[in-house]
Amino acid sequence: MTNNPTTQNMTKQTLGSRSFINSVKYSPKYQTVAMVGTNDANVWIGFSLGTGTQAQANWVDVTGNNTVVPLRPVLGIALDPTVSAANLPVGYAAVGGFNANTPTTPGHVFQVTCAADCGSFTWLDKTGNLPDIPVDSIIVNPNNAHQVYAGTDWGVYYTDDITVASPIWQRFENGIPHAMVWDMQIDRGSTTLSVWTRSRGAYVYPLPGAVTPTPTPTPTATATPTSTPTPRPTPTPRVAPTPRPRPTPPPRP
Repeated sequence: MTNNPTTQNMTKQTLGSRSFINSVKYSPKYQTVAMVGTNDANVWIGFSLGTGTQAQANWVDVTGNNTVVPLRPVLGIALDPTVSAANLPVGYAAVGGFNANTPTTPGHVFQVTCAADCGSFTWLDKTGNLPDIPVDSIIVNPNNAHQVYAGTDWGVYYTDDITVASPIWQRFENGIPHAMVWDMQIDRGSTTLSVWTRSRGAYVYPLPGAVTPTPTPTPTATATPTSTPTPRPTPTPRVAPTPRPRPTPPPRP
């Protein structure tokens, strides 16, 4: 455990100028917790961040000597937003490269579960049936922590149950191209997933499980009573006048 490490000691410094931090993500739930992944395969989780007090940050190296996490670039990281306490984080690492480069530690998606303040931690390989291609980014659905999205060199994949030993990943085919997905974000209201690609633009998708506001019912207009027409009197038929008798003229002499 190291307090206030510099960038230099967060990396292995084995790659020279290519030993650098690839990604930093704060916990969506606890603003004092963050996670870091480096280009030379290190992973750190930090606590007590942003307190405004000097030397309060506590960064813990959870790389585990790369016995599970491959010695390949950690391109993306994410923290589970549904954990019960800030000091009990669950995190994910998205790993680049190819399995042939580290045949004894294959895989591209890994989950770390910490005891208090990451005094101890456990890594699990959650790659499942993902193809052997670099995973560049990763994110957890805040509405359903079992659902995880992985942004790869060949588009977005997702699993509906990250808790199983070997998750089933499916390619997301709903309008997103087969392109490198370098980052993904979820808005504060947990309603929308945004996907940021290299060369093919950005995409958004309504997040499954998001709580949608109940629409205000539109008041039904009260029907205006239809006026009853006043019946018009039936006209009395006109009777033809009785012809008046013409007088008989007197006889002519």
